[in-house]
Amino acid sequence: MQLYGSGLGTLGVLVGSWLFTILVEYVSILNLILGIVFLWTSCRMIVEGIGIAKSKADKQGKNIPGSRMEMGIFGSIIGVLTGIVGLGGGYALVPGLIYLFNVPVYVTMGTSLASMIPLAVAGGVVKAAQGYVVLSAGFLLAAGAIVGAQLGAALIKKFKPNTLKLIFGAYFLYVALKFITGYFGIMIW
Repeated sequence: MQLYGSGLGTLGVLVGSWLFTILVEYVSILNLILGIVFLWTSCRMIVEGIGIAKSKADKQGKNIPGSRMEMGIFGSIIGVLTGIVGLGGGYALVPGLIYLFNVPVYVTMGTSLASMIPLAVAGGVVKAAQGYVVLSAGFLLAAGAIVGAQLGAALIKKFKPNTLKLIFGAYFLYVALKFITGYFGIMIW
């Protein structure tokens, strides 16, 4: 099921990358919209992370409910967003799987990592062809990400799902504030 979503997600990246060439003049407004969406997601994850609310995704298990078509449509949407905004799809895939499909946190993180390979390759190739890639920086970032992913995979089971949501929510809050303040010309580190 995840491969089906990744396949259509890869197609979505190609469409999103093409749309990026049309929308490049409006990237700041897209970033503002993305920041607002991140703000909602971050608040929800923080609230659940500190235990004020619960999610259906807090259950244990390794299944992803939903049909192949639902996964494919979701993967396509993530792919288009990834192609347009140039972020790895995990920013939308993880909360989407948690809140739309009620998938346990551990499963969303692993599935996100596995599905990002085809999305990143397709998006990277297209963005390189469009002239938006600094290959030397990309390879250094990739090397660091590979090492970091191994460390993260080893550490993830040491955290409770609520703690992971809190960490992810805090990160999303930072990203949301960065996008929103950037729209208004205020840069935060």
